Amino acid sequence: MALAATRVRLHGSPHRKPAPRLVALALAALVLVSLAGFVTAPGRAAESEQAILAVVNDEPISAYDVNQRVAMLMLSGAGGDVNAKLRAELKSKGINDRFRAFALKYKPQSQAEVEALQKRFIEMLRQQAMASVKPGLRDQALADLVADRVKLQEAKRLNLTVTEDEVGSVIANLARGNKMTEQQFADMLKSRGINIRAFRERIRVQIAWRRVLGRRFFSQVSVAQSEIDAAVSASSVGEEGAEGAGELLNVSRVTFSMRGRVDEARMAAQYSVAEQLSASAKGCDGLQAGARRLEGARFEALRKVAVADIPDAARPLVANAEVGQVTAPILTPSGIEVYAVCSREAASGEGSAAQRKDAESKLEMQKMEALSKGLISELCASAVIEFRQGVKPKRRCSIE
Repeated sequence: MALAATRVRLHGSPHRKPAPRLVALALAALVLVSLAGFVTAPGRAAESEQAILAVVNDEPISAYDVNQRVAMLMLSGAGGDVNAKLRAELKSKGINDRFRAFALKYKPQSQAEVEALQKRFIEMLRQQAMASVKPGLRDQALADLVADRVKLQEAKRLNLTVTEDEVGSVIANLARGNKMTEQQFADMLKSRGINIRAFRERIRVQIAWRRVLGRRFFSQVSVAQSEIDAAVSASSVGEEGAEGAGELLNVSRVTFSMRGRVDEARMAAQYSVAEQLSASAKGCDGLQAGARRLEGARFEALRKVAVADIPDAARPLVANAEVGQVTAPILTPSGIEVYAVCSREAASGEGSAAQRKDAESKLEMQKMEALSKGLISELCASAVIEFRQGVKPKRRCSIE
C-alpha cells in the first residue's frame, strides 16, 4: 500500500548565504518523495551487502540475502511500525533544516546530486527508524534463511526439483489474488525493497519443502476415526460456558438486503417493516408467511446450524431465544435480519460429512506441521553452520 508522500526541500542557511548556483539548484529540487520507494531492506550499506554472514554446509548466506528476507518479513507485517516512524519523522518540525544541513556538507552542484542526497537522507532516517523497531528482525531473517538452506539441501538429496514454471505459476496466482498483473506485483515488491528473484527463491523453498514432507511422511500422516469424532464433538461444544454450546438449531431467517446506496430514510423505513414482521409473525411458519407478502424480503430455512455459525450480531438473541420465538430485527453486514427458532437438538458429535472432512484435514495438517518441525530440527542439528562477521544470532535455525 502506497505510503503518504512528503516534500523535502533544500533551503539556504540563515547564517551563511550559499552560492546563487546552489540556491537555484536547491529551489529546483522540489521533488515529491514517495516513502514506498525508499523503505527498502534494512541492513548494512549497499557496498557491504555481499559480505557473508553465515555458511550452511558450504552454502553462503550474504548480508543481501538477510536484508531481502527482512523486507519480506516487514511486508508480511513484522516491523510494520518502521514506515509509521519514518512518515512521522519526515513530517516533523525542522525536517527541511535538517536536510539542508545534511546536504550542504556535500556541496551538491546539480539537481541530480540534490535528488541523490534526498534519497541518502531518507535512507539514513529509515535506518534510524529500523534500529528502534523490532531489533530481533535480522536474527529472525537469518534463522529463516539457515532453515531454507537445509530444506533445499534435503530436497536436492531426495532428487526433488522445482521448475521455474512452477514458481511462476505461484507468482501469477499471488498477483491475481492481489488484483495485479505480474509486472505490477513485481513493481510492488520492488517499492518495498524486495527483488523479485529473492521472492521467487522463497517460493521455491516452500514448494520444495512440501515435496520433501510428502516424500518423507505421506504414509505416516493418518487420522483415526476416533480422533475425528473427538474433534467434531469439541467443535460442536464451542467455547466453554458459551450460550447454546453443544446444540444445533433449526432456524428461519428473513433478510432485508441493504445493498447499494443506503440513506438514513431508507434504512429507517426498512427497519420499520422488519419490526412489524417481527411483532406479527408467530413462529417459523408465521415468519415465512409474512416474508412472502413483503417486497425485498428473502426467506431461508437453516437446518442444524451451530450457534457459533450464527452471525456475530445475531448470535446472542438467537442463542437465548425460546423455540417458536421470533427475534427483534438485527442489523448485520448482510442487511436487516429477523430470526425464528424452530427447534433445538443436541449435537451428536458425529457431525456432517463436510464437518468431518474439515476436521480430518485440520488434524492431518497439525500432524504434518509437527513432523515438519521435527525434521527441520534434525537437519539443522546435523548441519555444519558457521556464522561470520561477528554475527551471534539468538537462534541458529528457525523450525517454524
